[in-house]
Amino acid sequence: MKNFTLTIKWDRLRQGDFPTEDIKKTDTNATISIEKVSNFKEKITITTLIEEEENELEVAYEIGSYIHSISINR
Repeated sequence: MKNFTLTIKWDRLRQGDFPTEDIKKTDTNATISIEKVSNFKEKITITTLIEEEENELEVAYEIGSYIHSISINR
């Protein structure tokens, strides 16, 4: 296993609150930190473990797609 970190710029005005609990339910190894940049903008950092042979770009794409689907289907 290796560490994987993904940082996302998040706009609460357009996208609503970040789905922290949904991600933690999906990946128990995930840690999520939220840094407030302005009243509506946040910097989200997700850290988790992935398999050694997994491609980091593919994992980032899958996580991004999952977050997009959660935020759209609210």
